[in-house]
Order: sequence, then structure tokens, then C-alpha cells
Amino acid sequence: MHEPERAAAAYEAGDRLWKQGQPEAALASLLQAVALNPAHPNAKNFAGWLLTTRHRNEPSAMAQGIVLLAEAHTLAPAEDRPLYNLVEALVVAGQRAQALAVVDAAIAARPHAAEPHNLRGWLLGLADGADDPKGARDEFAAAIGLQTWYGDAHFNLGRLSLQTGDFARAEIAFAAAITSRRCWRAAEAHLRLGELLARRGQLRRALGHLRRSAELDTAGALSVVLAPTVQAVGQALLASGRYFLHALDEARRSAAIEAGTPTPRPSSRRSLTKRARELLPSFGDPAFTSVHAAIEQVLACAEAGELLPRHADQSPTLILELAAASPATPQPLQGPLYALAERWNSLQRSLYDELIEREESDPEPPGSVRARVAEHAAARRWDAALAELTAFQDTDDHELLWRAYQAETLADRARRDGDAPAARSLYRLALRDFECYASGATSGGEGMSRMLDVHRLRERLGLVDDR
Repeated sequence: MHEPERAAAAYEAGDRLWKQGQPEAALASLLQAVALNPAHPNAKNFAGWLLTTRHRNEPSAMAQGIVLLAEAHTLAPAEDRPLYNLVEALVVAGQRAQALAVVDAAIAARPHAAEPHNLRGWLLGLADGADDPKGARDEFAAAIGLQTWYGDAHFNLGRLSLQTGDFARAEIAFAAAITSRRCWRAAEAHLRLGELLARRGQLRRALGHLRRSAELDTAGALSVVLAPTVQAVGQALLASGRYFLHALDEARRSAAIEAGTPTPRPSSRRSLTKRARELLPSFGDPAFTSVHAAIEQVLACAEAGELLPRHADQSPTLILELAAASPATPQPLQGPLYALAERWNSLQRSLYDELIEREESDPEPPGSVRARVAEHAAARRWDAALAELTAFQDTDDHELLWRAYQAETLADRARRDGDAPAARSLYRLALRDFECYASGATSGGEGMSRMLDVHRLRERLGLVDDR
């Protein structure tokens, strides 16, 4: 077997070992592939990434990894993965100036590629030590301008907007990321959009996006954030009076009566509260203070139909289960405590699922203004999109900003499409809306953000008018 063939076999073995959960064996095989074929960019990229992530606390390994990533980028300058990995490794190593130089060179070499602009925006606004949010926003806008459906650029613009407190822009950016064709972090985009919608009181729409986030988050990477967020939104729905567990119980009971079935047994909440009341006096001793408090919480929450975080360290479940397994708890009470914990879990799961099932699963229904504007934009019907936006009745500041951002985005596309009159009209609509909002902005950061929008739109109009 010739060396290139042996190198290919070593690379395939490294990839297989990595997928099997053997990273160190994978690294050894990949380094063997590099030794056999120094012109193997994928092997150098993979090995360099492993060295700069798993061994980043080892200076010699970090240095070797950066060299391999730089060589991989040189061998495959049009590939994004070696470029991204190299820049991230340089940032981790504290070489920000070198990272910026690498990105600038990539932009110069590939002037029509969106990915290097997205990477530069990350470097300026989101990476460790980033300190130029305005420059980052311009880079994300440039990436989106070059490739409208570039989901990662929309996602990063949303993250940046969250950092700067520009929640309206963040919501629009995350929504665009979700509907794009290239967003590798769609689960988090749905999560952040759900949080933003909940912030504005659109609780049922928020639950829809949170549910989709949970469906996409197959590895459970977001569960620590996602679960409490769902609980908070569910609790807000309960508090708002738009969702009550007892109403569901009554609906089920009525349906059963109409169907001629026997009256259902008492609800799980009633059974739970009964058991909690029976157990409470048995744990009045000061040694069982935490258990007594947990039972009181179960009782209060069951009576109110309240939803609590399912994985909280101090949740009643954990306290009751620990007490049920403790030798300090009298043996006759251990079984009932465990049963109470199980019933509590069952109730919480039921309430959680009931809330999730009642979300508005289609946040932007077909036929809505947003859907029609998107349809016109996809077909490059700029005048029709302008007519829809002009007729759109904004009911609050958020709707006003949505129209402004949408008009600006379509104007950029119309200008690149060579339709200067449509671009001019769309830019003027966006400028008018931004000026309107800027005049009423109250907080300093928000007002500054809007004025930057106004200045940017005036510059864009100048580009069209100069032609």
C-alpha cells in the first residue's frame, strides 16, 4: 500500500475512533496520517482541532495544533472549517491580532464569501476579549448581505443584539436564523426566541419555540437553561389566568360524563394533597426540618397547580427521595415518602406536558403579512413587498422596528439586484421608521443604537442616490 493510501486509511481510522468515543486513539491515528501525507488538509485540521481543544492547557500541544491548523488552512484556503478552527485556537492562545490578520487575509482572498465576514464579526463582538460591537454588527450585516439565508450570521447577530440590549433586533435575527437554510445552532435560536417572546408576554408563542428547541436539542446540551425557562413561561401562563389545571380536570370530567363512562377517580392533585397532609405531622421533629418544608411545598404547589423546575437541586423530589433512603427516617415512613415523591413527579410531568401541548405551533401562520413579504422577497417582487410593508399597521414599537429592519434588508437585496428605485423607496421607509423610533427612545443605549441605524440608512440612501 502506497503512503497516500496508508494516510487515507489512518485518517478513516481516526474518524472512526473519534465517533467511537476514543479521542486519544483518534488523535494518534490522525497524526500518523499527517506523517504519511503532509499534504492531507483534513487530517491536519482534525488533529489540530483535537490538540487545541482537548489539550489546550498544554502549551506544547497547543502550539503544535495551531501549526497544523495553519497548514490545513494554507492547503485548503477555500474551506471554512480549518479557518474557523485556526482563528478560534489563536483567540484561546491570546493571539487576537494574529487571528484578525488571518481573517482579513481570508476576506481579501475570497471577497464574495460570507463566512469570513461572519467569523470576523464573531471575533470583534462575541469572542473572548471582543470589544467592538459596532464593527461586529457591520460584519454580520455584510455576511447576510452576501448570502441572505446565512443562518449562522443571523444567529450571531441575534447573540450580539442580546449583549447590547437591542431585543427587537435580536428577536428578528433569531427568527431569520430559524427560517434560514444554514443555521447549525437552530435549537439555541429557538430557545432565545422563546425567551424574547416570553419577555414581551407572548407566552403561548414562546412555548412553541421552546418545544421546538427541546426537539432539536437531542444531546440535551441546552437542558439546564431550557427546563427552567419552560417552567417560568408555564408559571406565567398560570398566573395570567389563561391556563388552569382545574379547568382541564373539569373538561375531562364533562367529556367522560357525555361519553357515558364512570365518573373518574379524584385527580392526582387531590390524592397528592391528601397524602401530603397525612405525612406532614410525622415530620415535626427539628431533625426533619427540610423534609417538613419539602412536604409543605408539595402541598402548597399541588393545591395551586403550580409548576416548579424539574431539575432544581433543592426541589421537593430530591429532598423526599434522600429522606426516603436515609436510615435516620423511621422505616414505616420511608415507603410513603418515596411514593409522595413519585406522585409529585407525576403531577409535575403532567402539568409540564399540558403546557407544552397548548402552544401555538405555527408562530407565523401562512397568509400573514410576514409570510407574504417573505414570499414576495423570494420572488424578487420588491414593489409588492414594499406595498405590503407600507400598508402594515404597526401596533407597537416592536412592530415598527420589525418593518424598519425588514425594509432595510429588502432594500439591500433590491440594490444588489439592480433595482435602484425599489431600493430607494425601501430605504426611505426604513429610515422613516428608525427616525420615528429614535425620537421616542428613552434609555441611552437604546437611543444610541437607533441613531446608529438612522446614520447607516442615510449612508445607504446616499449610495443609491449617487448612481
